[in-house]
Amino acid sequence: MIIRKIDIRHLLTLFTLLIWISSCANIKPITGGDDDHIPPKIIKEKSTPNYQKNFASRKIILHFDEWVKLDNPTGNIIVSPTTQFPLEYTLKGKSLIVKLNEKETLKENTTYSIQFGDAIQDITANNKASTIKYVFSTGDYIDSLMIRGIVKDAKTLLSAPKVLVLLYNNLMDTAVKRQKPDYFTWTDSSGRFQFQNIKSNTYSIYTLIDKNQNYYFDQPNEFFGFLNQSIVLTTANLDSIALKISQENLPLAIKEKRNTPGKMVVIFNQAVSSAGLNPTSTISKFQNFDYDSLTIWYQADSSFSEYISFDNQSDTIKFIAGNYFKNNNKEHLTLQKSVLTPEEHIELNWVDLIKDWDTTKIHFIPYQPFKIICDTLNTRKLFIVPLVKNQEPLTLVIDSMMIKGISNKTNVQDTFRVSLIQQKSLSNIKITFDSLLNNHHYIFELKDNDKTLIHRTFVANNKQEKLSISNILPGKYKAVLVLDENENGRWDPVKFDQKRMPEQVYIWELSELRADWEVEVTLKLQ
Repeated sequence: MIIRKIDIRHLLTLFTLLIWISSCANIKPITGGDDDHIPPKIIKEKSTPNYQKNFASRKIILHFDEWVKLDNPTGNIIVSPTTQFPLEYTLKGKSLIVKLNEKETLKENTTYSIQFGDAIQDITANNKASTIKYVFSTGDYIDSLMIRGIVKDAKTLLSAPKVLVLLYNNLMDTAVKRQKPDYFTWTDSSGRFQFQNIKSNTYSIYTLIDKNQNYYFDQPNEFFGFLNQSIVLTTANLDSIALKISQENLPLAIKEKRNTPGKMVVIFNQAVSSAGLNPTSTISKFQNFDYDSLTIWYQADSSFSEYISFDNQSDTIKFIAGNYFKNNNKEHLTLQKSVLTPEEHIELNWVDLIKDWDTTKIHFIPYQPFKIICDTLNTRKLFIVPLVKNQEPLTLVIDSMMIKGISNKTNVQDTFRVSLIQQKSLSNIKITFDSLLNNHHYIFELKDNDKTLIHRTFVANNKQEKLSISNILPGKYKAVLVLDENENGRWDPVKFDQKRMPEQVYIWELSELRADWEVEVTLKLQ
């Protein structure tokens, strides 16, 4: 057997070769470097000069340092003052070409501003060149005045993003309904707006959610706001214009009619103060009015028409034949809330108007004395009031046939679990309102998100008024105060034809209420 010696140099060469082969097998991707966050930039030398005076061209060329695309130019690009015809946009290479319509006639001695917003983006990373603006004047002077401000929702006081703001030098009220504005812009995500390169003049200013996108306030469902005095723009900028936007109350009307044999439900498009069937009607009927609806139970052998009256209006309603009073099937009661504060009552709701009830068919476990209250405004509600404030959970047993409705319909047996929150688990708050207007009506609401927990109206007899609210669940709340100028007990929005501004709203975020706390706060009206 022959043994050969291995040269150490050959062994090292073989080892190096194996390492090289292994590294080649582990292929790594080529990285592209840092992400591109740089927006397209204009190359001035290849573009139409900005801020030109005595402008007479029909074409503007903007040349960029990279390839670009246009995103929704109609919605993103703002031209002020407005032109009669839309601008035309063409991309050619790295250039954006903006053309005036051949029929367009520009105003004399006027500064025009084209703001491109988020319309111009690069084609690789969608970076937006959102600061680009092109300005020119048809005269020998570039207007440089500015108006800035903010738009808020008149009821919630939240900022109003992406709404129109309009400027008119025609000060007639009809201008905003019949002609396009002299200048317009959009609010940003925080509700702020600004007009730049504005001519010295006197203006009316409006804000609008433009449903049909024609720049007019001409639709009843459009949100609208205005400043009740003209803006005089002379030599200084205006920096603090505050506008509030709301939707006018729509004309009162019937929104929906739900008719089944023997029962009609009429639903209105807003709250009404009263509603009822023709009092001279000879049909056998019961009716119940509740805030924004009217329910009528009736008996008729054939279809018929009657008129109903609501807030000094009337409308003819067609009813189908039917006899609700034959419908005597048994129905379940419903419990409104199962966890109650010490001031709340047990509320049971019924599908029918309640004609009578039998207290011997109501039982508490453990035993509890109680009294019954029927809601006189809505006799489909029944309140059961335990006379002892028991801190332990209660079982409420409702025997069948406890209630009798107008059609002699009655209930099936139900069992409900009810518990009372202990006093020490609740909060109390005392609020002092400062700087009120004497002899003015106010509406106060305590709100948990959008849910109103407390609703009170009062007249301010003094500059300061105090309210005490007991037994509130711990949590975060806001206090809302409305200056109820027309004294109708609710907040009213803008009414432009009457030059009526939306009623003033004040909102305060309150400190968190904790269990077994009593908090005192002073809220100033500014």
